[in-house]
Amino acid sequence: MTRDPVCGMEVKSQSKYYIDLDGKRYEFCSENCEDKFVLDPNKYIEKMNNVEPSYKTTSYGIEKLSLPINGLHCTSCVNTIEKEIKKLPGIKVAHVNYATETAHIEFKSGETTTEEIISAIKNAGYQTGQSTLKIGIRGMHCGSCVSKIEKELKLKNGVITASVDMGTESAIINYIPGLINVNEIKNVIDKLGYKTFDTAGIKAEKESP
Repeated sequence: MTRDPVCGMEVKSQSKYYIDLDGKRYEFCSENCEDKFVLDPNKYIEKMNNVEPSYKTTSYGIEKLSLPINGLHCTSCVNTIEKEIKKLPGIKVAHVNYATETAHIEFKSGETTTEEIISAIKNAGYQTGQSTLKIGIRGMHCGSCVSKIEKELKLKNGVITASVDMGTESAIINYIPGLINVNEIKNVIDKLGYKTFDTAGIKAEKESP
C-alpha cells in the first residue's frame, strides 16, 4: 500500500494511475488526483515532506509510532524495512509508506521500545532523522545522580539514548525531533534539581551514504 499525495487515500501498489518524477514514483487513487498532481506537483510533494514524527498510546496498551525515514529509493526498500521491524517482539503493524517516506508502527507496550525500532531501521540500512544533543549539567555529586538523570531521560518518548558523564559534567542525548524538543529535555533535567547549560549544541544525524 501507498498513499495518494493529493487526497491522502491509501492505494494499492502498483496503481494504474501513477507519475514518475525526479526518480520517484507517485501513485494515485484516480485519474482526477493524477491530473491535480500534474498541475502543481511541488504543492503536493511539499505537503508530503512536512511529515513529523508522532506517537500515542491507546487504552489497550498498544503504542503507535510514526517516523520519517531517509534514503528510500524504491519499493523494495519498503519491504526490507518492514521485514526488519517485524522481527521485533510485540509488533502488531509495520507499514512503510514509500510516497511519504514514513514508517507507521503499532506495538505492544513493554515488549519492544522506540530505540529497538530505530535500531531495526538502521539494521536495514536506513536512518530516521534523529538528532544528537550535547548539554552541560551542573550539580552532580555521585554515580546515583548520573543514573537518576539517565533513567528519567530514557522514560521520555522521543529519547533514544541518554549518556551522562559526571567527569565532564555533560550528557549526550539522541532524540527524535517532533517527539521531543531541546527545551523539554532540559526541563527533565532541571526538574531533578540540576542545572543545564549549553556546550556543543545540536547535530542532526545525516543520511548514510
